Amino acid sequence: MVATLCVNFRLSIPTIFRPKVSAGKAIVNGLYQFEVKISLPVVGFLFGYSGTLKEDAEDTFG
Repeated sequence: MVATLCVNFRLSIPTIFRPKVSAGKAIVNGLYQFEVKISLPVVGFLFGYSGTLKEDAEDTFG
């Protein structure tokens, strides 16, 4: 019951305090590469992550 009330409650955050997310992707040599960066306007860079995905030769969903 409490969780439901919290989900429906919305608090507007001023633009100056909203986090900024930048993301990018590319396919290089058949590999899917991605990068994500999170920052706060007042604090600056908070954290980021990146990685490479490759297609699995096996059908993992069947």
